[in-house]
Amino acid sequence: MSLSKTVYHWNPEVEKLLLQWTNELLVLEKLHKKKGMLYKKINITIGISNLLLISGLLVSTINILLGSTHHNIFIMQLLFEIFGLIVSSLDYFINFSSTSEKHINSSNHYENLSRLIYSTLTIKKNSKINPERF
Repeated sequence: MSLSKTVYHWNPEVEKLLLQWTNELLVLEKLHKKKGMLYKKINITIGISNLLLISGLLVSTINILLGSTHHNIFIMQLLFEIFGLIVSSLDYFINFSSTSEKHINSSNHYENLSRLIYSTLTIKKNSKINPERF
């Protein structure tokens, strides 16, 4: 039997399958939304901490270079600056902001698809798509 002549009728099995897919889509939507918000929080935290850390340390390093003879404090501040640079480069390579946006966009697509399936399931049976008509 060829694929073009196969006729599928709307039946309870199709509805069960669509309901199962909708439930799986809702789970995926929640997971992606949760991950998107987590990456967004990480991105904001890293950005603000880098700004505060590096700006404060640069000013104090310049002060030490110009007026102090304590090299231990200078070395400690350089280590903190290197740590800040490593964290900012980590943010650059992982790119938390685009990862967050990708998860949030996926979540929105899953939500739209699940709404479409739910709207199809709420239509009266005789109004649902019948492939024989097409």
